[in-house]
Amino acid sequence: MPFMPINREYRVPLLLFTLALLADHLITQRGLATGGREGNLVAIWLWQVLPIGPHMLAFLWWILVTNAAILLMRFSQFAGRWCLYWAFIGHLSGFLSWTPVLHTTVQRVWAVFGQRWGLVVLLMCAGMIGLFLAWVHKRITPQT
Repeated sequence: MPFMPINREYRVPLLLFTLALLADHLITQRGLATGGREGNLVAIWLWQVLPIGPHMLAFLWWILVTNAAILLMRFSQFAGRWCLYWAFIGHLSGFLSWTPVLHTTVQRVWAVFGQRWGLVVLLMCAGMIGLFLAWVHKRITPQT
């Protein structure tokens, strides 16, 4: 599959996703170094299955999400933007979960749903917010 350049309207969600992923990754590494625990079961499983280190894992995750968005863009521009916004909101909430801003909320979700279903609930919320952001983006982007 030849490289498909990212056009201008995808630069904002791609930049937001990249910055949120980097912030989430860095605060997670800092939190783990100070005795914190990772709440994302998928991340824990990937660290155990792929012994490549957390930095390479974050880079591989960026490649996977970006390529998924590019593939979705071939079928639907809206779906491609949604994928990037979903990943942005997911990693922004991952970043905020290490701060007092969202930590208490995440702990309540874990208490109500348990860790596995809590992750599903948080991902569904991120998906809905990402859907809303993709819709707003479509509404404010001039049609070509």
